[in-house]
Amino acid sequence: MNLPRNLPNCLTFLRLLLVPVFVGGMICYSMSVSAGQPLEAYRWGAVAAFITASLTDFLDGWIARHFHLTTPLGTLIDPLADKLLIFSALVTFTFVPTPGIGKLPLWFMLLILSRDGLIVVAAVIAWRWHREKVRIDPHWTGKTATFLLMALLCVLLLKIDVVPLYLLVDVAALFVLLSTIYYFVRGFSSLLR
Repeated sequence: MNLPRNLPNCLTFLRLLLVPVFVGGMICYSMSVSAGQPLEAYRWGAVAAFITASLTDFLDGWIARHFHLTTPLGTLIDPLADKLLIFSALVTFTFVPTPGIGKLPLWFMLLILSRDGLIVVAAVIAWRWHREKVRIDPHWTGKTATFLLMALLCVLLLKIDVVPLYLLVDVAALFVLLSTIYYFVRGFSSLLR
């Protein structure tokens, strides 16, 4: 099967375009709830944008790896699009008041932002130390943390209240901390080589 070389990048750009659609939908929904006339169409639009963006995250990576369509641009913008989607959702669910949808605690958002900021700083330090490209292979703790974070955001969007929100936040935070510790131990040991 011949696919266009830039198909994964197009999916990544679609994900970038869906971020403001998601945020706008949630803000409009919040305003409609505050006005006493909740317009569920805004929330469902935000749900559709978030789920579509999340699926493109999986799909663009799978296509790029499976069909050998990785590009330097893709390796740069894919993680950027991922972080932008997650950060926009975290900020939205932390600061946009939406009755009927749970609110994330500020410490949780700061934990995620700090972890990613520290990883970037560590990668820059490692690059300056070794003067070579830093490769960070995903570990199961990081994959689990990402999955739990995405599941938590979907639970909020879909207003699912089977499990208490604080429990989901605590479990996701635990895996974020575990993955951070793993990546730092691994990064520090690679610096000593």
